Amino acid sequence: MAVVIKQESKDYAARTFNKFATPDIAREAPGDVVFMSGAEAVARGALEAGVAVSASYPGSPATWVQENLVLAAKAFPDLYVEWSINEAKSFDVCIGASLAGKRTFAPLKQVGVNWILDSLTDWVLKQIRGGFVIMIGDDPGGDTTTDEQDTRHLAPFVEIPLFEPSSVQEQKDVMLDMYELSEAARIPVFLRLTRPEFYGRGPVTLGPIHHDIRRREPSFSGDVDELGMGLHQSTPWFTTRVAERHDRHHRRSLAVVRDFVERYPLNTLEMNGSEELGVIVAGITYDYAREAIERLGLGGRVALLKYVTTWPIPDALTRCLLGSVTKVLVVEELDPFIEQQVRALSSTMTSHAEIFGKLSPGLDLPFADVYTPDTVAGALARLAEVPYAPALGPERRARIEELSRKTFRPRVGNFCAGCPEMGATHALKQALKAAGLTRSDAVFVGDEGCLSLAELKPWNLADVSGCMGSSISIASGLYVSGLKKKIVAVIGDGGFLHSGLLGLMNAAYNNVKMTVLIHDNRVNAATGQQLLPSGFDHNIRGEPTRRLSLEDLVRACGVDYVDVMDPYDSRESVEKLGKAYRHDGLSVVISRRMCALIETRHLGSRGKMGEHVQPFYIDEGKCTACMICSRVLGCAAIYDQGNKVPPVIDPIECIGCGICALVCPDDAILQLR
Repeated sequence: MAVVIKQESKDYAARTFNKFATPDIAREAPGDVVFMSGAEAVARGALEAGVAVSASYPGSPATWVQENLVLAAKAFPDLYVEWSINEAKSFDVCIGASLAGKRTFAPLKQVGVNWILDSLTDWVLKQIRGGFVIMIGDDPGGDTTTDEQDTRHLAPFVEIPLFEPSSVQEQKDVMLDMYELSEAARIPVFLRLTRPEFYGRGPVTLGPIHHDIRRREPSFSGDVDELGMGLHQSTPWFTTRVAERHDRHHRRSLAVVRDFVERYPLNTLEMNGSEELGVIVAGITYDYAREAIERLGLGGRVALLKYVTTWPIPDALTRCLLGSVTKVLVVEELDPFIEQQVRALSSTMTSHAEIFGKLSPGLDLPFADVYTPDTVAGALARLAEVPYAPALGPERRARIEELSRKTFRPRVGNFCAGCPEMGATHALKQALKAAGLTRSDAVFVGDEGCLSLAELKPWNLADVSGCMGSSISIASGLYVSGLKKKIVAVIGDGGFLHSGLLGLMNAAYNNVKMTVLIHDNRVNAATGQQLLPSGFDHNIRGEPTRRLSLEDLVRACGVDYVDVMDPYDSRESVEKLGKAYRHDGLSVVISRRMCALIETRHLGSRGKMGEHVQPFYIDEGKCTACMICSRVLGCAAIYDQGNKVPPVIDPIECIGCGICALVCPDDAILQLR
C-alpha cells in the first residue's frame, strides 16, 4: 500500500486560505489604492463598516468573502468569524449578535440563501438592532452550482432592499451604506454579486476601519418594544400580532428604504438631454453597456441609467429617463427582474419611452447564462439600427476551438488524483457483484459535493442527485414508494452534517431498508477544504475543540449496522459494501480517508512530495492494456494513450494512493522505491 501522511492539522487553517484572500484585507492605510478581487473588496467593506460577527457556510462563488474575513480575524481578535453547520444556523447566529447591537454579515451562495428564508421572513417583521447584510452569490451559467436561480426575486418577496454594485470599488463602498440603511430601517439588507464580480479584479481605495463600531459594547435588555418585537410593553415575545408588524414594516421600514433609494448617489443617470436612446443597467452589465456604446460609436446618442439599488428601483431617475428619450433598453442577466419594475412604473406615466428588453420579440436577449459586451452590443445595435459584427464570429470561434483541441490535452470531469472518493466510488460499483446484484438491480442517489462526479463516466453511479444533504431522504422516498430495487444513498461528511443527519434519523425512525455510504474526507472538499466539526480538533479560528464522531452520530440516529472502510483498500471496501448491501435493514458504511489535496498540502508544495510520497508506474512488459486503471477507475493521474498502448502514470500527479495497483488484474502497476 501507499505511504500515507499521518500529520494532524493543527496549523491547517493557517495554510489553506490563500487563493483569493489577501493580507490587504486588514491593512490600516486609508487612501492607499490596492488591487483587489470582488470577494476581497466586499470583505474589506464589511471590515470598514464595523462588522463584528460574520457567519457563513462554504459555497462557491461566495466562499472567498468569508475566507478573507478569516484572515482579518487573525489581525483583529475581536472580529468573530465562523463556518456554521449550515446556512440556516449562520443566519440565526447573525440574528443573535444583531439583537445584542453588533453589526453582522452572512455571505452565502444563492442556494444557501434558500435555507434562511423561514427565519428571514420572520425577522424582517420583528426588526433587528445591529446592522445585518446578507450577501447573495448568484451564478448565471451555473458554473459553480447545481442550478441557475435568479435570487433577486427574493427581495420583493421578503420585502427588504437589494443592492447590486457595478465595480470592485463600489463593492467595498456600498457595504458601509448598506449597514447605515439596515440600522435606520431595522431590517436585513441584501447584497447581490455574480461569479464574474467575485473573481474580477480592480483598484480599490481603502477607507478607515471603524474599530469603534465593531467594538460597541453588546447589550440586551429583553424589552420587546425597544427591539420592535411588540406594539406595546405588555406584548410578550411569543405573541404574533403579525398583521400589525407587517403594517409597521410598510409604514416605517420601507418608507426609510424608499427615501434612501431616491437620495442614493450611486444610482446615476448619465444624460445630457439630447439622447434619443436610453439603457438601464445594474451590476456588471453597466461595464458591458459602456463598452457596447463605445464599440458602436453611439457616444452622445445613448443615456445610461445605472442602478445600484435594484429593489426598489429609484423612482425619480427612472421617470426622468423614460420621459426624456424615445426608446429604453433594459439589460440584465437571467430574469427580467428590473425590466418588469420599469414597465410597472411606466404604467403610471401619461407618456414614456418605448421599453425594450427580454420581453421584447426580436432582440433575443437570453434568459440564461452570463452576458458579454457582445450580448449587449448586439441588442443595442438592433435598437439603434446600426451595423454590428462581433469580433469573435462563428468562424473565428471554431478556429480557436480547433487549435485548443490540438494544443491541449482534453479534460473531463474527474476526481483529483488519489481522491479517496474515487476509490470508494469504484468499490460501490464492484460491490454489487459481491452482493449478487447487477447495476440494474440498484438505484444510486447522489448528493452535492465532489461525489457529484460519480454521475460521470466511467462510474455512471448516480441515477438521481439532489441538493446538499438530500440524498438520504430522496432514497427513503424511493424505498417507501415500494420500488423493488436495492436503494443506495451516497453523501459527503459535509452534506451529512449540513442536513443529511436529519434524513438518516427519519429513515431509521420509519424503518427504511437501504444502504448509506458517507464519504468522510475530513473537510468540505468541493468548496476549498473548509473545516468541519468531524474533521479536525481545531476550528476555523484555531481554537481547540472536540472532533465529532460520525459513527456515534449515526448510532444515535438509531442505526445498528455501522461499519468503517478504507477506500484505499479496494478489496476490503468491496467486501464491506457487499455485506452492507445484503443487510436486510438500514446499513451505513463510513468511507474514511483525508482529502488527497490536504494530504499533499501538508507537505508544503508538490515539489516536496518526492521526499514523502512514492508514486506508482506501469510496467509495460506486464501491462495488457486492459484499461481498467484508466477507463474503469478513472484516475486523473493515469493517461490513456489509445490504440491499445499501455497507459502511463504521471509521477507529478500521482500521490501514491495505490488504488490502481489493487485493481490491476495483471499486477502491472508497481510503486517506485
